Amino acid sequence: MTLKQRQPYLLAYDSENPSRRARALKAAGAYSLDPQYSLHEMPLSPGEANSLWQRLMLFAKPPDRILLLARDARLHTVHLRQKPQSATQSICYLG
Repeated sequence: MTLKQRQPYLLAYDSENPSRRARALKAAGAYSLDPQYSLHEMPLSPGEANSLWQRLMLFAKPPDRILLLARDARLHTVHLRQKPQSATQSICYLG
């Protein structure tokens, strides 16, 4: 499956436990395009998304918060440092 055939996902996680936070970072690191500390953008196949979710659930404990969000690949993403090119441009913004 090529990169263009994969669905774009956002993974966000928050844990007060440094060990679980490090494990989540390691699990996400294999897929992440531009890794941040706790927010990752990644192209995944359905099987990879399921596998990643199952892996994260193995060590997640309350009050950890984890979000794996499938993005609509048809929408253009604008970084907060970027201005939209036109007023009618569709953007995907989570905030």
